[in-house]
Amino acid sequence: VVRSVERTSSGRWFFLRRNAGENQFKLVRRDALTGDDVVLVDPDALQKATGKPHAIGGYSPSPDGKRVAFSISADGTEIGSLQVLDAGTGKAVDPPIEGIRGSGAVTWLEDGSGYFYTRLRQDWASVPATERFLDNLRHLHKLGSTTPDRAVFGPGLDPAVVIPRTASGYVVPVKGTTLAAAVVVDGVKRELSLYVAELAAVLDGKARWQRVFGEEA
Repeated sequence: VVRSVERTSSGRWFFLRRNAGENQFKLVRRDALTGDDVVLVDPDALQKATGKPHAIGGYSPSPDGKRVAFSISADGTEIGSLQVLDAGTGKAVDPPIEGIRGSGAVTWLEDGSGYFYTRLRQDWASVPATERFLDNLRHLHKLGSTTPDRAVFGPGLDPAVVIPRTASGYVVPVKGTTLAAAVVVDGVKRELSLYVAELAAVLDGKARWQRVFGEEA
């Protein structure tokens, strides 16, 4: 079974593959459509090494295909870490980011210098179960940076952005413009909200988010 196929501007391909008899999907790279498969992440190998089952929650290659971010969790928790590999060598680029639920919804900057992602609150493991998945914030991570990642969007972060604690805002650069968009999703609701800000201001921590439409639209 092959799924989640991505082709980057360099012509490099990424996908998740599970062969007959395998328990989990592996993250695989091809340097051309007819090239050889190169396994970058093998959860079955991690299970053999640790004694714990692992699963890939999602992945996102950088636009040029040089790096790939992926989330992985153990023991069926669906809460794990976000990691970035050099897609050519398979070596880690940065230390893992913990507290990632699901895929982390990574969206890369166009130049591949960093990415936006969503993670749980820092104290998620110690709060009551009813509070655990509230207050998810969107963060900016710059590759190679030693400073803590900055939260850029989410409930309670900006007085101009009034969204429920149950909502998540997925910040993405808008191609062909100078803007970043934040699409707000609240649980299983079908209605969405949208905010925009200048991307440069978001990167500098000076974003002035403007509401385009809300759930009433």
